[in-house]
Amino acid sequence: HLNGCIREATLLELAEERGVTLSSHHFATSSTTSTTTTTTTTSSVLNQSHNMYNVAPRSLQDCFQVFDDIGRVVTDLPALRRITEEALYEFAAHHVAYLELRTTPKALLEEQRRRNNGDDNDDNDPNNNSTMTTTTTTGSNRMAGKRRYLETVLEVMREFQRNEQRRYETELESYRSRNNNNNDDDDGG
Repeated sequence: HLNGCIREATLLELAEERGVTLSSHHFATSSTTSTTTTTTTTSSVLNQSHNMYNVAPRSLQDCFQVFDDIGRVVTDLPALRRITEEALYEFAAHHVAYLELRTTPKALLEEQRRRNNGDDNDDNDPNNNSTMTTTTTTGSNRMAGKRRYLETVLEVMREFQRNEQRRYETELESYRSRNNNNNDDDDGG
């Protein structure tokens, strides 16, 4: 699943940018030994250590809770674009030749949300009663529909394919050039 492919560093970075608090039950610094469910501000986790690890084995319910955390940070098309691109490059780095990525199209913001009030309140928490103004880099909070969601994923896939094709052609040409030079050296004997 696409959201499940998110890099842990990306999850933490996006959470920090959006002011989202992740559950320390699932993500904690290597010095954390408690398994109690509490919340930790992402900035404190990032400042303590970049060496993150999964705190405990996960049940199926835990996995769904992690997906909830991911869904609270992947709320806009730039984040969707990023995690899609990173997933493709991760699989390519592991020499995956055929990949099927599942995703559930949903309405997302066109642009990244920015926090205006500067505090650590979780603006995505439905139990949070604080007021929060949603703005974007363009000053609007336009929603992109499911179609735009899919178009974004497909666009990233096409860009990835073009980039990989160019990389392959460049490497092949370099290989042929080296091989031709070696053959020229052998003929001069």
